Amino acid sequence: MNTGGMNKKTAVLLLASSLFTAQAAEVRFYSSFSEVRQVQTLKTNELSASFDLESINQMVPGTLTLEGVKIVSQLQTAAPTKSWLEAYEGQTVFLREGDKLTEVKLIRASDGTVQDLKTGRYRVGVNVQSLEFPSLPPLQDPGKVTVKFGVDKPGTATLSYLSRALSWSPRYTLSVDKAGIPKLESLADLRNATSEAVKVDSSELVAGEVNLTESGQPYPMPPSPMARGNFQADAVMSAPAPQIGAGVEGAGVTASR
Repeated sequence: MNTGGMNKKTAVLLLASSLFTAQAAEVRFYSSFSEVRQVQTLKTNELSASFDLESINQMVPGTLTLEGVKIVSQLQTAAPTKSWLEAYEGQTVFLREGDKLTEVKLIRASDGTVQDLKTGRYRVGVNVQSLEFPSLPPLQDPGKVTVKFGVDKPGTATLSYLSRALSWSPRYTLSVDKAGIPKLESLADLRNATSEAVKVDSSELVAGEVNLTESGQPYPMPPSPMARGNFQADAVMSAPAPQIGAGVEGAGVTASR
């Protein structure tokens, strides 16, 4: 790793692992965001990339692009977040009322509609806490956002974007032995704010302050993962591309001195 000027022995401490895919990526870590680059082989005139809402909310709007080919179209769609209870629709579950246990079929998870398998009658508004299940319920489906690129011809391209999910900061440890000789060691703390694994093929640490700005103002932070239900499907592609503060330019980004 290039530590961006750190001249001491550097160890890497991975505090959290994840990002949008397990596919190998080149990641350039900055202090408050990262640049993710993935080489893609296009066998047709289309490329689809899927992200969970957690990763999309951490992506800097306007930075997702496909380099090395001519983009002729770009379409973004969002799959709605599904309740885990929907996985049991049409299946037999058990309604507990005190000591009584009744076999029912879950008809609609949205309003708690069930059908009594003995009488055939329906009930609406059944609380999920009153239901018991024949198998371990699945985790909540987080939903997906898919971006489909149309290009002029097949070939090799690089999918790239900026994300606030991955960042790094230096950690220094100073120790003094019995002879009074000091020893300075440094660690690079890599941080990740999402919950999906990323396989990093190569990486680079860039020291110094790098500020993303829009019209000279600090770029707003993305919504919290707790607010994912309010995510707008076209937010990423419709937002204007951010500017990067003046300084020393390197590989498409600018580092302030």
